[in-house]
Amino acid sequence: MKAPRCALSLALLLPVALLSGCAESEPPAAPRPAVREISRESAGENIAVLRTNRELFVTYPDLGALSLNLVRLSLPDPESNEGPQVSGPRVEQTTYLDRISETPEIDERFGLGALVFWQGLLNVFYADQEREGPPVLKWVSGPSPDGRWWIDILPFSGQPLAALPVGEDVELYLLQEGAIVRRSLRSAGTEELLNPCLPAGEIFSLVTEKRRGITVFDRSSQRLYALLHGSSGTETTAIYTAGAVHHSLMRGDQLKVLLFSPQESTLLLLEEREDSGGFVPTPVTLCEGTTAVFLGYRSDRPFFLYTERAVDREGESHHLLSLLTPTSESAGRSSGNAAGGTDGGSGTDVSVGIAAPDARGSSAYKRTQLLELQSPIRRIRAVVDGRLLTVFFVQDTLKMFSVDLDEL
Repeated sequence: MKAPRCALSLALLLPVALLSGCAESEPPAAPRPAVREISRESAGENIAVLRTNRELFVTYPDLGALSLNLVRLSLPDPESNEGPQVSGPRVEQTTYLDRISETPEIDERFGLGALVFWQGLLNVFYADQEREGPPVLKWVSGPSPDGRWWIDILPFSGQPLAALPVGEDVELYLLQEGAIVRRSLRSAGTEELLNPCLPAGEIFSLVTEKRRGITVFDRSSQRLYALLHGSSGTETTAIYTAGAVHHSLMRGDQLKVLLFSPQESTLLLLEEREDSGGFVPTPVTLCEGTTAVFLGYRSDRPFFLYTERAVDREGESHHLLSLLTPTSESAGRSSGNAAGGTDGGSGTDVSVGIAAPDARGSSAYKRTQLLELQSPIRRIRAVVDGRLLTVFFVQDTLKMFSVDLDEL
């Protein structure tokens, strides 16, 4: 296992100018998106989202029924979203999959599920905690053309962290007896990847033609790990000393990670170097109380969705969902100390700067406050479909909204 490559203090990171409030005049407040409620009962925070062509599948734990539920949504026709108004996904069906506990005394991994589209069917792997002893690992697949679903109990145990399709097989990443292991669905092969490990926060799946695996934050070692399998085998790499709140994806075959560093009250973008290994860390913005982040790209430029807590002039706390989107390139900006954050949620857009990935200058970014809430968001998942950004989030219940990125 490799040592952390990016455990650096903020003073050693690349210089960046974060220029909040540099707009010459205050623009009008952005319109609030229309929020729709998906779950009727309280929802657990372990939501999973899978896109298959023009459909979205979402699983979430229902804390009232102590069940795992599945929501199917249809994405709008791309041609219908070419006009001035963009419509979001439509909820088509909610399915009660299975009761997964007999007691309301649940832990942070309750309802953790792994979704994969394989052999023409949706496959859901989850742990059933109804019986005493280790959770029972179950597998639901469907629907068939006539609407049937199948449910199986797998002959091995573990809590599913991820499921990745590999040709005619599926690789399961499981938490077994305090260790993360990878095993085949069809064969008996098992490989231990990280031991010991106490996962915290979200786990993200990563798949390209050359590399596949997951990122996970280990609470016991306080490290964010990438567990990636490639042509040279499997590498378990500690990539940062924070990251319980993070989001990762692959661009080409390079790993990109957006994480919140609570020690520095900063969002950081980590970008894997192509040749020399390691990661290039770039501060994005200052923020406090961040519980969830999302990293997306449009035209090869990143945008950043994140929760934050702000305090107004009267000392009242506000829970915000903010979005940083790129505008035009900003030439001639000098680098300096990080500055920024929010002053209590005015609902207006401001301009900020982020160091360009190639460190040749700064790019202008616009901050849009999407939501201002009375209670914090516990988890978000987001999907980008052209100019449409759809966000699923958990407070007490599971909710969603969509925004037109071109209109922000």
